[in-house]
Amino acid sequence: MKHTLTILIALIFLAACTSAPTAVPTAAPTATALPSATTTITATPTNTPTPTATPRPQPRVIVDNAVLYAGPGNVGYSTLAQLASGTQVVPIGAFGEFIKVQVSASGRPQEGFVLGKSLENVPANLPQLNQDQVAWAEMPNTWSTWIGKSGLKHDNIAAVYGGYWTQYDDSCSVSIPDPLVVEVQFKGQGQEYGILLYGRVNKGEGEWWSGIRRLDVREFNGRLDLLFRDGTRAGGTTFNVPQSLKGERITLRFDENGSIITIVGQDGKPLTQNPIRLAVPLFPDKVLYVGLNAAPKALLEVTGFSVRVPPSGKYTTLPTTVSVTQLPTLRELAKKRGIQIGAMLGLQKPCAANVFTREYDRLVSEDFHWRLIRPSREGYDFSKTDLQIEFASRNGIPVEAHHLVWGAPEHLPDWLKNGNFTREELLKILHDHINTVVTHYKGKVSAWSIANEVTSRTVWGKTDGDFWYKNIGPDYVEMAFRWAREADPNATLMLNDNNNEGRHTPNNARITDAMYDLVKQLKQKGVPVDSVGMQMHLLSPFASDKRNPPNKEDVTANMRRFAGLGVNIYVTEFDVNITEIPGTQPEKWAFQAKVYGDMLQACVESQVCKGFSIFGIRDGDSWYYPHLGLPNADPLPLDKNYNPKPAYFAMRDILAGK
Repeated sequence: MKHTLTILIALIFLAACTSAPTAVPTAAPTATALPSATTTITATPTNTPTPTATPRPQPRVIVDNAVLYAGPGNVGYSTLAQLASGTQVVPIGAFGEFIKVQVSASGRPQEGFVLGKSLENVPANLPQLNQDQVAWAEMPNTWSTWIGKSGLKHDNIAAVYGGYWTQYDDSCSVSIPDPLVVEVQFKGQGQEYGILLYGRVNKGEGEWWSGIRRLDVREFNGRLDLLFRDGTRAGGTTFNVPQSLKGERITLRFDENGSIITIVGQDGKPLTQNPIRLAVPLFPDKVLYVGLNAAPKALLEVTGFSVRVPPSGKYTTLPTTVSVTQLPTLRELAKKRGIQIGAMLGLQKPCAANVFTREYDRLVSEDFHWRLIRPSREGYDFSKTDLQIEFASRNGIPVEAHHLVWGAPEHLPDWLKNGNFTREELLKILHDHINTVVTHYKGKVSAWSIANEVTSRTVWGKTDGDFWYKNIGPDYVEMAFRWAREADPNATLMLNDNNNEGRHTPNNARITDAMYDLVKQLKQKGVPVDSVGMQMHLLSPFASDKRNPPNKEDVTANMRRFAGLGVNIYVTEFDVNITEIPGTQPEKWAFQAKVYGDMLQACVESQVCKGFSIFGIRDGDSWYYPHLGLPNADPLPLDKNYNPKPAYFAMRDILAGK
């Protein structure tokens, strides 16, 4: 019995020490097939049947319209697909709050990232992905139109501006993280051309290079290279770039605030053995400005530009105050109203160009003055004006040209003002100018301001301030319209003036009535006046009333009155000077917003107003300063930093029907 008990205890001990069966890992899911819905694990065979293990739940989407993003974030990544609730996914890895998955979308396998809380049954031990294993986020930037993927082409731009042509916007920068990736792509012809990455710009002090931090990504004498300027001298330090990248995408990674630069290939790996190390950081202030550069007679075409930043892996909740870029644009709203919303634009400020193409669909160009395009009696210079036309054409935006004929002496060249010409000679000069300029832009300029401020200068007794009226007589207006029609039968021809929007003051009434009579006479004689332009520089030093704006009903009635003569109405140069308006800045801006809203409402209600154009993009570039010496005029819908003011939202509300 004692031996039997000993043997029994030994058998029990041995049984307890026997290893359990080892589980065989299932194969990882392939890119072309989803795993089976269940996996059966079989226990060690015994004399009695063993039940099948509970199937492992399949990871799946638990919300409707879950978004499949191209990277681990909802900002800076494109949307690949929307997934219905119940969609099965194959999890691959985790990055922050997002799960990388494979899913069958649109009938084919696709990989992307889904917000983790949109899924259930996700394995707890998923691999954690690092920054080098996921796509970096594309940073929204203010240069997207000016220098963006749609392409930018400048032909002989350096010759236009004299010497080397370098363009950047010192009011236009973005804060950047560390590290940072910038991708550029460009091509061209000539000795030198390329894209400029600034960490600091010259604010107008000392030499052009003083204090700057700039990296030129350029082609110089047929070779790609990088030129770093540290702001201590005119020259810089040059670094080689693989020549295989000519015309291709060039990807630069910046670490330690731009002190270390790595040239990266398509696979994300460095193309050179050692990174570039700068003596001082390119981005010491963690801001980025972007510019362009070209040698004389160079051709530069930018075909791609983007800034990429490391992903945080966090879902970004949109702010309760919706940003302007998330709202329908002014141009989208105006189109539904059947009017064009325009702005005066110069190409010196790329941020302004970006805002323009987003919000406006009519370009008012001031680059048609005689002193700009008629340097001599025999010669014409269309180079600067052509840049405006090319920009508008590339973006599908019609151009309103200001002004074909304007007698203001400050806008005429010296050879004309100081020449001792007979009336007949002046008529020939005028005819040749109209025919040459309008023919040059035939089919490219949709509307011409033919004669500007004819009536107001006459009413105010300032005909000496109208060169053409003084030296030819009032009939120059009729001749100018007829000659312009002969040169381009399809363009809209406009008679433009100031203080002609209504009859709310005695001076306004005199100008408005005189202009009405002039248009009536011209139309009766068969002169091709297609439209009347109302400048509306409200409360300006040149306004009849500098404290009180016109009322909506008066302006609406006046627009309809002119339309009865068979012309359309365009508001051509709108702004509201608030220098003399009392109150705090919010109170001034609220006052201004009401004026903007009332005048745009007049345009809409009249049903004869076909366009409403603002005279500029932002307060910092308005003509009130430095031209008129009024730095606090704040006349435009955007402030000096391109932020929308109440006037902008007043315009939106009117166009939206609120």
